[in-house]
Amino acid sequence: MQNRSYLIYEYFKSRITFGCYSICESLPSTGTVGRQFACSPQTVRKALLRMRDEGYILLSPGRRAKVVYDAGHKGNHLLKDHLLARKEGLSDLYGSVEFIWQRLTDTGIRLMGEGDIAFLEGCASRKEADPLWLFTVSFWAILRPIKNDLILNLFWDTVRYIRFPYLWDSGARIASDVDFLKSGLLRVISSIKSGDTRNIAEAFYECYSRIVLTLNAEAYSPGEAVCLPPQIPFQWEIWRIRAQKCYTAAASLIQKINEGIYPEGSFLPSASALAHDYGVSVMTMRRTIRLLNEISVTKTYNGRGTQVLTINERPRQQEKLSPEIMRNMSLSLQGLHLVCLTCGEVMRDTLANAESADRDAFKERLEGIFENKNPSCILPACLKFIGEKNRLAYVRTVYASLYELSAWTSPLFSYPRSSEEDYESSKYISRESLYLLRAGKFVEFAEIFHKKLAQDLPMLQKHLAQLGANDALEMCRM
Repeated sequence: MQNRSYLIYEYFKSRITFGCYSICESLPSTGTVGRQFACSPQTVRKALLRMRDEGYILLSPGRRAKVVYDAGHKGNHLLKDHLLARKEGLSDLYGSVEFIWQRLTDTGIRLMGEGDIAFLEGCASRKEADPLWLFTVSFWAILRPIKNDLILNLFWDTVRYIRFPYLWDSGARIASDVDFLKSGLLRVISSIKSGDTRNIAEAFYECYSRIVLTLNAEAYSPGEAVCLPPQIPFQWEIWRIRAQKCYTAAASLIQKINEGIYPEGSFLPSASALAHDYGVSVMTMRRTIRLLNEISVTKTYNGRGTQVLTINERPRQQEKLSPEIMRNMSLSLQGLHLVCLTCGEVMRDTLANAESADRDAFKERLEGIFENKNPSCILPACLKFIGEKNRLAYVRTVYASLYELSAWTSPLFSYPRSSEEDYESSKYISRESLYLLRAGKFVEFAEIFHKKLAQDLPMLQKHLAQLGANDALEMCRM
């Protein structure tokens, strides 16, 4: 998911721009950077070439890269602007840790093996990398055993937003700060071995707070009046490669079908009308409709139009789907896995803090889904509710992206259950969740919502594997 060479590029570009490296100063060797980022020399070279092309460094055969960009007095000013423009977002992210990252690290720690712990111990013994970067890499190593590239993608996008590991210059810090960060990493390792995840959360909060205070002290003069500029919110780039317009339109139409805008059994507007609505050509919209037909969401009849199929009318896929559809389905399954790991606390917090009118509208939406006997619409309805009504902007951004991805999970729900017992269990959970929501028992509703997702995930993995995704059963560990 995340291009390692792009991370290296972002890391050194930020440090050069913010004055951590002075003009004519040399960057670490290719081998050192490769060890720091656990990648090949070719990957490092690709990042260096990009920085050279953009005028940040000079590359000479047999020599280390040399900085040619002069940050000068601008470095501290740019750091100040960076922090001020993200002040609200960083505060919001801090409040979101317990709902997203604490849940994910708990899972990663439980799944870590001896090799993962040995990797962390190797990080703690390294001298060539900045302590804060090693502390960041340690969290990446904790998340890696979950085997979900989308989670790692979210992690690196979050790191890119806060950029503390990029701005940290160990040479300009007093020894106590360096020792503090290294001791934090050792505490993480010790906590993993003991199984006490509370210490890991404590270490994260302490390091996060220490870094914010240190950077703020360097960026602002004592007693300086600070006016906030327009704020830059966190954004999650779930699509590293821009999808073709037909796939974007197809996902949107699937969500509209799930929301009842185009009910099952109804006919979609004509291709020309949809093309006008989406601002694409008629040819692109016809390709979009062929995509929907390919995944059995719709069926086109000559002379009649394109009809939305009911869940029972959708035939089980026999032939292989296109690589792009398979990629979207795989990404969507990883999104469902992320939801499954975090939704309990997130849903509870959203319901507890939402306006009563918003909760009532949510209940009415679920009641309509149950009445229409379309359980595959429960998930997108819940994701949309969280993505719009959670009190934390970071959580809203993450879940709004997961809602977008969930469109490609929808076709997998058309597969039959493996047994009648599973089907009856799913119906019971659905009825029980609606009862709890009506009764205002938000904690219990969140628990049963999580239970249903945990029940559905292995089933959807199996169906994706049957469609030809060989790695479907290996990823998304619980």
